[in-house]
Amino acid sequence: MEVLGTWQRRALLAELFDVRTATVDELVEALAATGPRERTGRDEIRIRLLHADLPKLAAAGIVRLDRDDATVALVGEQRRVRHLLDGIPWR
Repeated sequence: MEVLGTWQRRALLAELFDVRTATVDELVEALAATGPRERTGRDEIRIRLLHADLPKLAAAGIVRLDRDDATVALVGEQRRVRHLLDGIPWR
């Protein structure tokens, strides 16, 4: 599943499996703490989340992004995504 092709998307989904719903700010902080040290700038993470990762995951029906209140929630077929995540490293 190509949508799981980056460490950031995998780590994002792993975080959402734990909390179910999060703000974009909370996800940025979680990814900054999780990601490779050379790529953990919060501004870069936020830009990538809002312009690449979250739209791609939303288009695949995995998450819902509410831009009005800046929240992200898991939706759709979560068992399949969790099964796929179990087989690939986060980073």
